[in-house]
Amino acid sequence: MFPEPPSLLAEVASELIEAHLREGQLVRFCVTTRSMVPTLQPGDEVVVAAQAIGRVPVGSLVVLRRKNSWIVRRLIQRRRAMDGAWLMTTKGDCSSFADPLWRGGDWVGVALAVQRGPQSRDLTTLKIRCLGRWIAALSRLESGVCPRARSGLGWLARRVLRRTLIWVAMVVYER
Repeated sequence: MFPEPPSLLAEVASELIEAHLREGQLVRFCVTTRSMVPTLQPGDEVVVAAQAIGRVPVGSLVVLRRKNSWIVRRLIQRRRAMDGAWLMTTKGDCSSFADPLWRGGDWVGVALAVQRGPQSRDLTTLKIRCLGRWIAALSRLESGVCPRARSGLGWLARRVLRRTLIWVAMVVYER
């Protein structure tokens, strides 16, 4: 049985993109969702480079692949499994909850820059990297504070962390 043309096209495109990255070339992706707002907006272009998982600092914007979808998320934690594989926790800046655990095989690369219209933002500067770590720490706290709390102190703590996270992201990536 043959795959349907759209999935075949996406598979071929994914293989070509990965080949470019393996050769050390930069690849541009267009953001299509609101999962990383306020850091990334739909229509922003993200410049991605292949880089070893262990060399990417926590707080960086990373690109992961699930099937033929490419996803930009903030790396909030990473560790090695008993078998030596990397396990990564990521989260969209617009989400209150961390993503399911990613394995090293899903890894594509790291975002080096973001272009919004005529403006470009270098994501490798010391300021952005340091503040990215703060956003990652707030994200870890937010996703771990009473995840099921709908009222009371857990709800209030989540709300305060959410507002703080959004404020820091807006300051860091202010245009």
